[in-house]
Amino acid sequence: MRKFTWLLAFVLFTAFIFYNSSVPGTQSHQASWLLTGFVERLGGVFPDLPPAAVLERALRKLAHFFEYFCQGLLACRLGFVYGAARSSSPGYILLAGLLTAVCDEYLQGLVPGRNGAIADILLDFTGTLTAWGTWQVIHWKR
Repeated sequence: MRKFTWLLAFVLFTAFIFYNSSVPGTQSHQASWLLTGFVERLGGVFPDLPPAAVLERALRKLAHFFEYFCQGLLACRLGFVYGAARSSSPGYILLAGLLTAVCDEYLQGLVPGRNGAIADILLDFTGTLTAWGTWQVIHWKR
């Protein structure tokens, strides 16, 4: 049952990534600006924030990275509970992250007001790679 739970978590989180990519550009930007406004209100704590447009772009890119970091950690855990060999599991984990990123950006290219970008694929994959590296450091002796 535990194996199925982790598989379900991975599949649902990947579906969440694709859902976020299917949101039209106007709605996606509204959500980004809402978060940007919240961060700007923290200006008293962080006095040297960049302009709103720069901050909004940075938050969007950070969201890309964070989504794939979380998916990468789920993929690492999935490999662990399924007993994948330490020598072969990195290939599966990184391939899953790369394929998701490529499909995700392709999907964004089909959504009104959105576009797919190779730079975003690289950023997404960096999130997966960072998750895998973090997992390796945490589980170094095991």
